[in-house]
Amino acid sequence: MSNTVEDEEGRRGSFEVKINGKLIFSKIETSGFPFPEDIVEAIKKIKDGGGSVEKITRSKPKECICL
Repeated sequence: MSNTVEDEEGRRGSFEVKINGKLIFSKIETSGFPFPEDIVEAIKKIKDGGGSVEKITRSKPKECICL
């Protein structure tokens, strides 16, 4: 079985991760970027035949540098 991780240009400010056409992370929904380990875990689960992956809702908080 072949799996795909997609990359496509979206609207400004968006960052989404899809595996086999299924949206598993959306920056617009979570207001931040995903933790890399969550993405890697999702890919490994699919690769190892673990079935479907739940949507990732955990995200890194926005960082603010105040001067």
